[in-house]
Amino acid sequence: MARSLPLEKATVIRAIGVVEAEGADERRFGERIASCPVGSEPNCDAWVAIASSMLADDASRPGVVELHRVVSLDGAPRAAGLRLEQRLVSSQAFDGFGSSTALGRIAGRSPVLAVGCPERAIGADGTPNCGAVATYRRGDDGVWRPWGDAAPATPQPGAEFGRSVAFLGATLLVGAPRADLGVVDAASFDGLRFDVGALHVFVQQPTVATHAHSSAAWREAECIDAPHAQSGARFGSAIACEGGIVAVASPDFDVIGPDGEMLPQAGRVDLFTVGETPEGRLRHIAALCDPKPTRWARFGQSLAIEGHTLLVGAPGGEVDGVRCGVVQAFDLRRAEVGDVRHLMRMPPPVDARSAGCGFGSSLTIEGSTLFAGAPGHDLWRTPNGASQPCDDCGAAWLFDLNTGATLIELPPPRPIASGYFGWSLARAGTGDAPLVLVGQLFVEEESTAPNAGVAVFTP
Repeated sequence: MARSLPLEKATVIRAIGVVEAEGADERRFGERIASCPVGSEPNCDAWVAIASSMLADDASRPGVVELHRVVSLDGAPRAAGLRLEQRLVSSQAFDGFGSSTALGRIAGRSPVLAVGCPERAIGADGTPNCGAVATYRRGDDGVWRPWGDAAPATPQPGAEFGRSVAFLGATLLVGAPRADLGVVDAASFDGLRFDVGALHVFVQQPTVATHAHSSAAWREAECIDAPHAQSGARFGSAIACEGGIVAVASPDFDVIGPDGEMLPQAGRVDLFTVGETPEGRLRHIAALCDPKPTRWARFGQSLAIEGHTLLVGAPGGEVDGVRCGVVQAFDLRRAEVGDVRHLMRMPPPVDARSAGCGFGSSLTIEGSTLFAGAPGHDLWRTPNGASQPCDDCGAAWLFDLNTGATLIELPPPRPIASGYFGWSLARAGTGDAPLVLVGQLFVEEESTAPNAGVAVFTP
């Protein structure tokens, strides 16, 4: 039976440091963070990728992704930190390089990186705004090098190909949430459904090895249209996968409520499994909506899977009529036969249940611990001893999935109005030396300062 549990007041833990951008003009540093754990073979360190996508007024400069190695701190065997190893710079401006990132491993050893470029021009004629994904692999000499770009077999300008990326073993999954579906009539747009979304599946071509590194090309194995075919649903906005299960979100999907009313942007998540074919094509197995859907909940804006547990963020979900956001947990043990059980509805802490909190905008999971960000959370600052409101400062929390209890609160180390701390989350390190990384969102004409950087916590 699904649970919705009261939460106790959390212990507050302060950041041990902030990873700042190398470039002074990187206002969006930390909007996307990815991590991969220690590999299965010796000398396979954990890695973190932090993106500085250059968008809107910054789009004329190429985006950057920093690669940090997780290292043990001197004299502190159970503590860890980050060390910058390399900065990757986009080959183009105006391409959105860094709008999404994913880290993975090939055969448990070689770390690989995917970077979404949803506005990149591709093809011999440089067709603009079609999108691509740049991939990199770390060679035996320790250098990250380009490993081939993935581009759609049938480019579609404005589809935002690369808005989301994920690795499923050696398979690359790419979301294109604004892909249109149908054939355009020359005299009208009859038959065309806008912003339905699509999921592209890429497999590796044979690699070409050198003494230090390998290079690879990616071949599109299939393109999966949204199972619901609903205009504006934006299938492919978020992807999460593990153990042969792939979750793909349509956060703007309109749901028919229990009373027959239309609930706009309530959200939906579709589940797939890897089929028994030579290329492992994906097979649709289930569709999930919030058990108690509400308008504008955006169920599926964020996703996380570990083991048999799927977490779905709905940052516009309601708690007692307040649109503060919720996180839903599901049991995937029988997902391959279409049987997905709802486990728990997790609201934010009581003192964070205010409209616009955005709880569940970012998620990650480790064992029975849920990490959730709320970039719209309001704080009170006390500069010079006077209490002042700090709107949309943001925060993140750790929860116990077994009991629903709030364990730890992670406040922004440098609280600023409209800082949107908690927009991005990642965990890194090991069980003995865990790290939690929390980033911010920069909103032009709203944020009062550039992103302060990525806060590092050791819970």
